[in-house]
Amino acid sequence: MYSHKSGVCTKRLIALFVTVVFLLSGAAVFAQQGGGAKQDLIAKWSQERIRLKEQGYKYVGNTNSYKFHKIDCKWAKRCYKNCRAKFKTREEALEAGFVPCKVCKP
Repeated sequence: MYSHKSGVCTKRLIALFVTVVFLLSGAAVFAQQGGGAKQDLIAKWSQERIRLKEQGYKYVGNTNSYKFHKIDCKWAKRCYKNCRAKFKTREEALEAGFVPCKVCKP
């Protein structure tokens, strides 16, 4: 007879959801022992994104590609701090010569 442990899966999903809520709200910080550079980059971007939102920024631009993204776009995290421009409005980014991301369509 087939059986699966849906209770265990449900508990893991709930724990994952709660963790994500805490990370996005800034109540927790992602840290992992032995984590690689990619995890460190994601954690740093999560913290930076929260700070930018609190300061009123809605868009970030990559000064190498001259594309701008919504702050929650998956490609925004690739805008490293040393080549990142911050914008509060879409018009501000367009005036600075940046083009909209084709994924998030800001």
